Amino acid sequence: MLTVIGLAPGMRPSVEMRPITPDMQGDAALAASIAAQMDAHLTDEERAVIGESRVARDLAASILFATEAVRAATGADIAMLGHTTFGQPLPQGPVTRFDFDAYIRFDGDLQVAEVSGQELARILTRANQHRAASLDQRTGDFVHAAEIDVDPAATYRLAVNGWTALNQRAYLGTEALGFAPVEGLSLKAVVAEALAAS
Repeated sequence: MLTVIGLAPGMRPSVEMRPITPDMQGDAALAASIAAQMDAHLTDEERAVIGESRVARDLAASILFATEAVRAATGADIAMLGHTTFGQPLPQGPVTRFDFDAYIRFDGDLQVAEVSGQELARILTRANQHRAASLDQRTGDFVHAAEIDVDPAATYRLAVNGWTALNQRAYLGTEALGFAPVEGLSLKAVVAEALAAS
């Protein structure tokens, strides 16, 4: 997805979302140059196929695939992952280690916390800002999360990646959540396992 922001003196800023899909025509000379560089420099480890993506996903859907993998692995009710952790969407078809590392740029631990339904509902109002239609709906850093029906009176188990837990003020809008690491789990390993099983 390409976001075009229009700025002009005396006018309200505009935000336009333009989808970028793998089947769009690209520059042939640039594509050939990229392919030549990859042929020359990728290692065997980077070329190794670690899984397969059976469907085409944009970046947001690719991140939601990761959030579901994290939710399932941690036994959480919902998982949220910071947008800066991700780069490229999952390609359809075989996924190499190089593709995977371009998809999840940063690894790290997984952490969980108990959160009230009321607080979770407030956090979710800040999530998924890639859909925002105007700049005033954006806070900067944000998380991607699946949509769920929240009972304000309930308590939920929330899972996040370590960077989001460390920077919960920026990503979640709070500093009050007591996150604890889930021993033996890391983001890339959990998502890679889900991809291999899909």
